[in-house]
Amino acid sequence: MKKLILVLVVMLFGAMFWTNPGEKEFGAFIKTELLSRLGLTENSALVKEIAGEKLDQLTEGVAAEFGERHNYYLFSVFEVDMGKDELYFLGIVNQFIPLQ
Repeated sequence: MKKLILVLVVMLFGAMFWTNPGEKEFGAFIKTELLSRLGLTENSALVKEIAGEKLDQLTEGVAAEFGERHNYYLFSVFEVDMGKDELYFLGIVNQFIPLQ
């Protein structure tokens, strides 16, 4: 029984390590979050007209410029400096959870 639990824990940690999101995934999350807050989709005419195909590069660049990733191997904490405010997101198993 103890071996089974140990194997399950090792498998869980391995899955968490493998699905720990990086900066590219965080940039994609920022893009999706931004568009949803604006009530737009990636395929909307306005987004295509303004940003074209550069939207991914833009949001990844914003995330890299204003954000910092703290990697804890099984999960990451992303800190985004918005001037007076700082936003924190927990990245775990390819999901992002706002903190604070």
